[in-house]
Amino acid sequence: MKGISSESGDLTIIPSQDILEKIANGEPVDYDSVLIRGDLDLGNLSWMLEQSSDLQPGNGDALPPNHFLVIISAIRITNSRIEGPLEFERAIFAEDLEFNGTEFGQHVSFAGSHLEGYSSFNGAKFDEYADFSESRFGEYADFEGVQFCSDAHFVDAQFNKDSHFRGARFIGDAYFSGSHFDKYADFSESLFTGYASFRISQFAGYAYFSESRFSGDASFNGVQFHKDASFMGIPFSEDASFSRAQFSGYATFMNSKFEEFADFSDVQFAKDAYFTEVKFESLKLPWSSIKDHIVCDGATYISLVKIYRDLEWFKDSDDCYYQYRSKSQAGKIWSDRSKYLDIIASLTCGYGIRPARTVFLSMGLILVFAGMFWLGGAHTSLIDAIYYSFLAFFSDASGPGAVGVFKYVFVSERLMGWLLMSLFLVTLGKVMIR
Repeated sequence: MKGISSESGDLTIIPSQDILEKIANGEPVDYDSVLIRGDLDLGNLSWMLEQSSDLQPGNGDALPPNHFLVIISAIRITNSRIEGPLEFERAIFAEDLEFNGTEFGQHVSFAGSHLEGYSSFNGAKFDEYADFSESRFGEYADFEGVQFCSDAHFVDAQFNKDSHFRGARFIGDAYFSGSHFDKYADFSESLFTGYASFRISQFAGYAYFSESRFSGDASFNGVQFHKDASFMGIPFSEDASFSRAQFSGYATFMNSKFEEFADFSDVQFAKDAYFTEVKFESLKLPWSSIKDHIVCDGATYISLVKIYRDLEWFKDSDDCYYQYRSKSQAGKIWSDRSKYLDIIASLTCGYGIRPARTVFLSMGLILVFAGMFWLGGAHTSLIDAIYYSFLAFFSDASGPGAVGVFKYVFVSERLMGWLLMSLFLVTLGKVMIR
């Protein structure tokens, strides 16, 4: 049946029955810049239903469970508009599917289908909901630049090869819960306007979400990233959850911004996690989960310290600050005089948050000075030398009768005792009084 020219002259009108007849006969479907009217419903192909021994020919029964229609036609409908619904459910497409630049005026469903060939929807537009739930993409799946104007369902979908959603626009909710991405998965520069769910999905290959935007809530709860995952340069406008997520490769969040609550509770990092220049408004990320893997700048460290303090996670706040100061000191060159001040601050009080270090240092100095008194001609026993060293360190009592240079040692110990006691009180007060 030949196409009929539309009244506007822009597109050629093709009845949907023409396409269904070609599919029924196993012929290739190849159209460009056409308008397809009518329903594209594989359930209307009675000849296929007759292939099932469980059904009577043409009686209109539904397909039985686990029954698939086998489509051997290569289907190519590009730069076109399909006005009616497209129902390609529970079918095995043995050849390539190509819908590049095509607009779907009503709902589209490939639910439960196996797309064994190359699948391309590059630049397509879905005006109503699109359902690819429990579908399997055997080869390359191309959704680059696609517009999903309503909800997009890819729940429990299986992508056996590379999948590309680069620059896609999800205007409605996007559901990828439980999906498996066996190879490279590219969602970079995409827009998620509604709720985006990737819960308990698995990314066996590299996962890229860089430069995307999440305007609604985003859920990556329980996701397993088996290789590197990039969330670089993303503004998360609403809540973002990575609770119980597992990152087996490198995780990159550089230059991203979490404008609302970010939940990283029970997250697991196996390699470095990059948080350089990340902005947090509110965060749940236990320091124990990230301390051995975080790579970030000083501003991010200070932001984490403040967030932990506001949450009253004081130990996490102190540990985070200590690591920040330690890495800062290690990064300075020896010609920088501040490096030596940092070393002194670390040894004496743990950068102001380890009062126990002041105590241990004080005890060590008392024993050192006691040894000096004992060996320095003070004519006293070791026990008495320790006693006099305690007096020198904690009081203004007279010395043990040291002569010569050792009387200056006594004064030096007294001076160091005052300094360390003052430092201990200041550090203890900082830690105890929040």
